[in-house]
Amino acid sequence: MENFVNLTAFPALLFDSLDQHDHGFSTVVARLSYDLDIKSGELVFCEDQGELVEQDSYFAEQGRSSVRFESDLVPYKPRMDVAINATAWAPEDKPVKSFTAGVQVGDFTRLIKINGPREWRKMIATWQLSESQPITSLDLCYEYAAGGFYSSEGEKIIASPANSVGMGWYPPEVLKNLKVQRLTAPQIEWPTQPIQKIDQQSSPAGFGFFGRGWQGRIELAGRYDEKWRKDRHPLLPQDFNFAYWNGAHPLMQFPLPEPLKSVPVTLRYFISSREIENQQIHLQVPVESLFVFITTEKGAGVAKDMVLDTLVIDLNERKVHCSYRTVISELMEPVMTELRFIKAEQRQQQLDLAARLNSHSAEPQFVPLPPSLLAKLQQVKTNG
Repeated sequence: MENFVNLTAFPALLFDSLDQHDHGFSTVVARLSYDLDIKSGELVFCEDQGELVEQDSYFAEQGRSSVRFESDLVPYKPRMDVAINATAWAPEDKPVKSFTAGVQVGDFTRLIKINGPREWRKMIATWQLSESQPITSLDLCYEYAAGGFYSSEGEKIIASPANSVGMGWYPPEVLKNLKVQRLTAPQIEWPTQPIQKIDQQSSPAGFGFFGRGWQGRIELAGRYDEKWRKDRHPLLPQDFNFAYWNGAHPLMQFPLPEPLKSVPVTLRYFISSREIENQQIHLQVPVESLFVFITTEKGAGVAKDMVLDTLVIDLNERKVHCSYRTVISELMEPVMTELRFIKAEQRQQQLDLAARLNSHSAEPQFVPLPPSLLAKLQQVKTNG
């Protein structure tokens, strides 16, 4: 492993990995945290940047509750995860049987339907949903989406392959042992995919981190069969897909943002009207100028932009957490990797300094620039 120097105020780590073809690479990951002003949408760096999330953390019991933060120790993500930890609030905080809340990330809109408490009621030949009771607010977590986990006296475990922490999903093998006429039903669903059957298998509705072993994600991990045990263990199966490392709900995974731009986010009905009258929150999440500068065994210097691939909006704590990542192939033969950061208000100053110093071969000083800023410098030279 090459030497790693963190020249920033953010928690960061370099670690080694192998891909599904046994090619080696290093990953640098850093986590940036902001305090969120919910009224203005302003983001300010937290004084205490905390630490990397090195293992999944849960809202309650591990394995039986939703993941609050998924581990940052991920080799690579091909898309940007957006996760929202929040409470959904009815319009004007007035009790209603159901309401729709939503988020817009760039040009993408995602809506979710919140229902008040409701039941499955046994009829002669089927189970039917009751009307919802009025509700004012509900925590936005997969515990209220369709799913479930059951264990029998014989210790047989039956879990929803789509959402093992959910509610209101009852397969035939569970129903046959229940001598009741009413059962709790899911309260969170997609407006376009309403829950209609008591044993319906569907992707759970939610904006939080998606279970590693759930349908829709676990398939990407590849086949760990007898052939793998015989020929590959403990290496990755060759049909492993790095999209497995994307931890947000599949509907909350988006194209990676461009360097030096921002990610516009609008949240609706995830805040009480007592705090914001129209119950909307608008924010622009900046893509910071965070980069690595790599010195190779042959003495070459290579800069790479870090990529924003995980955005967690924690409205409960009024925080926004951004994880950045980049990979370094072992073929580069790196011996030293430095993590560097240029504040937005200092970018032009760094560009000017680099233009003055880096163009003279006799100049002993050198100003590393990430490719995103270097492109701006080259553009200035071309235009002027």
